[in-house]
Amino acid sequence: MGAKRILLLNPQAELASCLSRVDDLQVAWMASRERLGQFRQLGIQGVGYEYGSDRSKVDPREVGRVVNALRHERSQLIFAPTSRPLAHAVQASVWISPRPQIVAFRGITSPLHRYDPAEWLTYLNPRIDGYACESQAVRDVLLRSGVAADKCAVVYNFVPPPLGPGATRAALEGFQIPTDAFVVGMVANMRRVKGADILLEAAGRLADSSNVFWLLIGNVRDRRVRRQLRDPKLRRQVRAVGFRGDATQLMSALDLFAMPSRQEALCRALLEAMGRGVCPVVSDAGGLPEAVRHGVDGLVVPRNDPRALALAVEKLQGSPDLVRQFGKSAAERCRTTFTAEQWCQRLLGLIRQVLG
Repeated sequence: MGAKRILLLNPQAELASCLSRVDDLQVAWMASRERLGQFRQLGIQGVGYEYGSDRSKVDPREVGRVVNALRHERSQLIFAPTSRPLAHAVQASVWISPRPQIVAFRGITSPLHRYDPAEWLTYLNPRIDGYACESQAVRDVLLRSGVAADKCAVVYNFVPPPLGPGATRAALEGFQIPTDAFVVGMVANMRRVKGADILLEAAGRLADSSNVFWLLIGNVRDRRVRRQLRDPKLRRQVRAVGFRGDATQLMSALDLFAMPSRQEALCRALLEAMGRGVCPVVSDAGGLPEAVRHGVDGLVVPRNDPRALALAVEKLQGSPDLVRQFGKSAAERCRTTFTAEQWCQRLLGLIRQVLG
């Protein structure tokens, strides 16, 4: 049999590169003009088509571009990594015969709403043949939303290996953090779902009794967090530094990486910290305990529980050997489970299943 033809809508470079090297696949991809140029510079093989995935979910121009690419490539399968490309794929498939199969990626644990028309244009559409789930928690939500179990496969996600050396403790002096402090960090776009307010409540519990400092990296969207940051009790030991382009490097200077999310599919910042050998402390929300095995790679605490988080931090502050042990195990877990190649192979397994 000949090679199977697939079309990737706005894919990550790692996916385009990996699938383009599979012998029995003929891969084409659609992306912005800038990303097409980046793919060429990286030497990624395959035919590229210009595409504006940031437009509306109902955009005749972009749907028409997808239709033309499908007809030209005679693609048998479309992979859509986010909701807008998925909506375009669903609409484009109406105009193609035989109909190409569609595989969607789902990276959030919000349930699907059957009375929302936008859901029927995307993840609830009957034309979708496979769901690549970022974690088992995502898969469970899809099943509860009525998606057939045999359509859903857990592929997890990936982070690239750390590039260059990370920051040293000296880098934290610019934030007025003493070099002998025990530093707990969090990197996130701090909306309520991320639980930064829980982190700050834990910080308040330890403010008078320890040398723990707390570093929050990322834009603060949560009004409650903004109010908490004005609390004089927290000012001495809490540093909120906003968005930082060097956030991944700064992670290396932390003792602990905390992610107290209320809801989470699989946090990329967490994987980046684990990849740098930083001991994680996470809530039991969504896919977090799938990434961090409690008592092996770090500690898992109940969500919405600042007392449990404070106790976990206090325990680890007094156990430097355990912090190093967890950090080493976390880094190894990233190398064995959350690499781009493993992610691509898991997704490829779903693609082959859908193609039959």
